[in-house]
Amino acid sequence: MKNVFLALALCFSLIAQSQKTGLSTFFSFGIDYRQYPTDIEDVQRGPLPSDNGLPDDDGRFWQVVSIYSSYGLGFKNNWILSATIYSRYNLLHRLEGVRYPNPPYNNVKEKKTFKFDSFIDIEKKFPLKKDKERYLLLTGGIGFTNINSGFDITLTDTTETGPFPAKHYKGTLLHFGPRISLG
Repeated sequence: MKNVFLALALCFSLIAQSQKTGLSTFFSFGIDYRQYPTDIEDVQRGPLPSDNGLPDDDGRFWQVVSIYSSYGLGFKNNWILSATIYSRYNLLHRLEGVRYPNPPYNNVKEKKTFKFDSFIDIEKKFPLKKDKERYLLLTGGIGFTNINSGFDITLTDTTETGPFPAKHYKGTLLHFGPRISLG
């Protein structure tokens, strides 16, 4: 409770200061579509390490509509500092094994969860025309993606000839990293 009070006091103080110093505050919300992520890493040569991620059908995990909200401060010279939170409710993983060669994906039990992303962003607005309010926006930020995405499950898939060995999936898709946006 003490931390919530301190955060509210800080917000009120920033809002009150903005009237004196030329800062402007804003709140925005909307709908966002999340694409499959682009991962740029320094990977060594040779075969890729074994996939220790989620079971099959991870496209529904990554490509999803999210709801976002953002609170920020606008500074002079078209600079903006903001905190943004994205939330979504979608597939995390399946809960039972699949029977091959014709997997009934429609009837397999699934676990869905609320997942969140949180970013601190800085944005620069570049005017396109002097007499009109049109800008090119460049945003850079850093934050966490896939908060609340931990999983620990053992699945046994089967075929007509018998079961595959059980496979244990454990981990999280929580990731700390940068974000760049141009618009």
